[in-house]
Amino acid sequence: MKKLPIGLCEFEELISENYYFVDKSLLIKDILDGGAKAILIPRPRRFGKTLNMTMLRCFFEKTVESKRHLFKNLNIAKHSDIMAHQGEYPVIFMTLKEAKTERWEKCYEKLTKIISNEFLRHKYLLKGSLLHENQKRDFENVINCSASQSTFENSLKDLSEYLTKYYNKNPIILIDEYDAPIQAGFVNHYYKEVINFMRGTLCGGLKDNSNLNFAVMTGI
Repeated sequence: MKKLPIGLCEFEELISENYYFVDKSLLIKDILDGGAKAILIPRPRRFGKTLNMTMLRCFFEKTVESKRHLFKNLNIAKHSDIMAHQGEYPVIFMTLKEAKTERWEKCYEKLTKIISNEFLRHKYLLKGSLLHENQKRDFENVINCSASQSTFENSLKDLSEYLTKYYNKNPIILIDEYDAPIQAGFVNHYYKEVINFMRGTLCGGLKDNSNLNFAVMTGI
C-alpha cells in the first residue's frame, strides 16, 4: 500500500519509498519546450513548489549514480527527446525559505550560509588548476562565510562560470522560495537592504549570464 507524503517535499524519497505522487513530471517538458532563460513559478503555500523543484533537480543534475529510474513510471518517460536531458547538467540549487528573520543582520547571515553550503557542495571545483588563485580565495571565503557582500552578490554568476568550465556545459539554477527574505524585509523594515542584496545576486546569476543554461524560481 502506498503512503501519504504528508510534509514530504523530497522527490527522490517520495518515489523511492513508494509514496503517493500526483504526476507533474510533464512540467519538465514544458520548461524545455518553452525555451525561457528565467522562469518564475508563483503559487500559494502548500502547492508543491518545493517538491517540483526537487523533481527538477533529480531530473537534470549530473550525479555519480543515475537517477533515471525515478522517472521510469512517470509521464515524462514517454518522451524520449526530453529523457535525453536526464542527468546531463550541473545544477545550482538553493532554497531561501529559512532566510526570513526580524533583523537584516540575521537574514544576511542566513543568506550567506545558504550560498556557502552550495559552494561547499561543489568544493571539488577547487582541485587542480581550473580556478585562478584569486578565484580560489574568493571561493574559500564564501565557504567560510568571510567573503565581502559584493563577492556574495556575484556568487551565482561566479559559480555558474566555474561549473561551465568544469563540465563544459552551462548549469541550471534552481531557487526555491526566492521571495521569503524579501517578504520578511518588507514586514520587518529592512526591505531596502534585502532587496539590494537580492537584486545584485539574482541579476548577476540570471540576467545576461552567458554561463546560464536556464533558471527556475518559485515564490509565493
